[in-house]
Order: sequence, then C-alpha cells, then structure tokens
Amino acid sequence: MNNISSQTHDPDTILSTLGESYEYIRTIISNNIEIKKLELLNLVRLSASKVILGIVLGFVAFFLSCILMVLSVYGLYLYFDSFLYALLTMGGLLLFICIVLFLLRDILIYRKIDKAMNQIID
Repeated sequence: MNNISSQTHDPDTILSTLGESYEYIRTIISNNIEIKKLELLNLVRLSASKVILGIVLGFVAFFLSCILMVLSVYGLYLYFDSFLYALLTMGGLLLFICIVLFLLRDILIYRKIDKAMNQIID
C-alpha cells in the first residue's frame, strides 16, 4: 500500500501528468482556433460569392431594364404618335414605381437585409 500511495504523490508523476494535461489543452485550443479560422474563411467565401452574384445580377437587370424602357418608350410613341407623350407616360410610370418602392422599403428591403445579416451572424 505504501508503494501505491508513494507513486501517486511522486513529483515526477505529477509533473508528467501536468505536462500531458498542458499539451492536451494546448492542442485543443489550437484545434479550436483552426476551426474558427476555417469557419470565418467559409463565411467570407459565402459572403463574397453572394456580393459578386448580386453585382452581376444587378448589371444584367440594369441593362435589361434600360432596353425594356427604350422599347416601351418606342411602343408608346407608336401608340400615341407623340414622342413627348411617350416620355411623359414612361416618366409617370417610373415615378409611380419609385413611390411604391419608397413606401414599401421596410417590407421589401430593410427586413430582408436584416434577416440576411442575422443569418450571417448566427
């Protein structure tokens, strides 16, 4: 019995146990840091891909809307037989769309941005 109790209180055994525990803790912390780095890198990759996709889709939508507006003005010109009435009609339509978007900005824009930011944070 003395032999077992003297081994558990041996300073070399305690120091080696502490050294092993220190190495385990250091490895766990190092692994956690690497995992957090990989998660952050994945988040940056996803965010960057969404931003690039948004920019590309924005350019495509912009050019398509420009072409559609020109064609609409031309169609209205043919209908009214007046370029001025065609431009005024298109301007009024665009003003109406802008007012509707302004009034619905909370629902259409702010909530979606807030939801996207909450998903990124979580």
